[in-house]
Amino acid sequence: MKKEYDILKKLGQGGYAAVYKVRHKNLKYTRAMRVLNAVITDENDPVYQKFLDESRLLLRLGNGCNPNIVRVYQPHLHDQRAMIEMDFVDGEDLFHFIDRKKGFVPLNDIMKLIYHIGGALAYCHEDVYKYCMDVVEDNLECDPDDASRFLIDDAKREELINKYRVIHNDIHSGNIMRRENGDYILLDFGLAIESGTVVRSSRRQNGAPEYKAPEKWTNDELLSTQSDIYSFGIVLYEMLTGRVPFEFDKNNKNSIQAEYLLSEAHRTETPIPIVDARRAAYEKVNSDGEYETDFPDWLDELVMKCLEKDPVNRFANARELYDFFVSHYERWDETTRLREQLKALESENALIKADFEKRAAEYEEKMALSDNKAAELQDCVTEYREKIDLLETESVELEEQIAEFEKQVAEYKEQIAGYEEKLADCGEMAAADEERITELEELLAEYKEQASANQETISQLEEQTAEYQDQIIGFERRIAELEEQLEMEKRRVPLPVHDHFSQNRRIPQPVSDNDIPLVEVEEIEPLEVIWSPKKR
Repeated sequence: MKKEYDILKKLGQGGYAAVYKVRHKNLKYTRAMRVLNAVITDENDPVYQKFLDESRLLLRLGNGCNPNIVRVYQPHLHDQRAMIEMDFVDGEDLFHFIDRKKGFVPLNDIMKLIYHIGGALAYCHEDVYKYCMDVVEDNLECDPDDASRFLIDDAKREELINKYRVIHNDIHSGNIMRRENGDYILLDFGLAIESGTVVRSSRRQNGAPEYKAPEKWTNDELLSTQSDIYSFGIVLYEMLTGRVPFEFDKNNKNSIQAEYLLSEAHRTETPIPIVDARRAAYEKVNSDGEYETDFPDWLDELVMKCLEKDPVNRFANARELYDFFVSHYERWDETTRLREQLKALESENALIKADFEKRAAEYEEKMALSDNKAAELQDCVTEYREKIDLLETESVELEEQIAEFEKQVAEYKEQIAGYEEKLADCGEMAAADEERITELEELLAEYKEQASANQETISQLEEQTAEYQDQIIGFERRIAELEEQLEMEKRRVPLPVHDHFSQNRRIPQPVSDNDIPLVEVEEIEPLEVIWSPKKR
């Protein structure tokens, strides 16, 4: 291997194989290399043949290019060592991710895990046949109308699923990687089985004991897709609570007894309720905070159905689990989004109300500066208060509509729980829910438009306020000028009148004060100002 690759790092070592991070010397690509510990004598060595069987299975899984399953490439035999390349997944496994989060993982990460790994398992349990079936070997008949398609009825489809499906058989938090971008990748199909036969080339235990389904403790050959469902349920419980439901007692020196006690717990004991265990995990991280249930009831139902003791009571396969998750998540995500929008709208309305009240108070103060404008300003204040009342009414109506929608969702869930056998009828109800959601979205858009219009009204009022202030200053300046003119007129001295041009040309005689004509001062009428609000 050293002739062809540079070994960058040893990623892990087990009893069966070691994994290295390598870079090809000539092509310069970086991958992970899995190298068997056993020395291979020749190509007919049973260990090598088992390794090839496992490699064929992993390569077949890659036909569908599922983005959440690690890809492997052509196996090699160099220097009596069997090895196979696979994608190098840069990130951390789920165990260390949960530990880094101190046992309390945000709900968004948990939902993303179910979406990614649940989808990957659905591909393994059912969808992989679409990429592996052979027209000759499986005796497939082509569609006469479309040669690229095959005529597959329900019986043939079930036959193909049973033939090509892959059971992982070793799901645990160490075999799921979380990339730096938050995506999850399913690793290590070393214990996978096909057609009911375990494909493993060592004497490793049949899965991690804390994640082992009850039926696997008694008979390793009785494996099914439900055993993967149980192990995946343990992983989900661990993501929600920060711990597995039943822990292996490492302090017990008698390992056989500790393993027996663990097996009995898996077969007979009931896990601690998820809400209680998640509350305990939350309190470890937030000592001063009070935990409020942050996950929906249907998620609790999903996990507990995975952990049923009897395989018959679990999901039949990961496809059924994945469909259950998607159908519930879409409705839950839409309801959550509407609630967030309602909170944002309530906050926006509160700010608008506070701003209106502030401006109303300012206008009430300015009304006292001009008696002529008091009535008009009062009308403006009344109008703004009416707008505030209208916004409050609209907010209450929206809250009532959301409450009605939540009530409808609750009733819809009850109908689902009571009529699981009539799932085909749920399409019409889902369509009604989508129509209702569309109506709510349109209503929210109308409220946003109203908020925009209110903001424009505020801008107009600010301009009117500036005009009022300019007019008041003009009024005061004009009054001062008129008062000054009046005072000057009062101080003026009346002039005597003499008749110098009379016919007799008499010597002017003095006149009395009563005969002196006075200059008549015309009465000044008050300035009348007609004001009307500026319209835009």
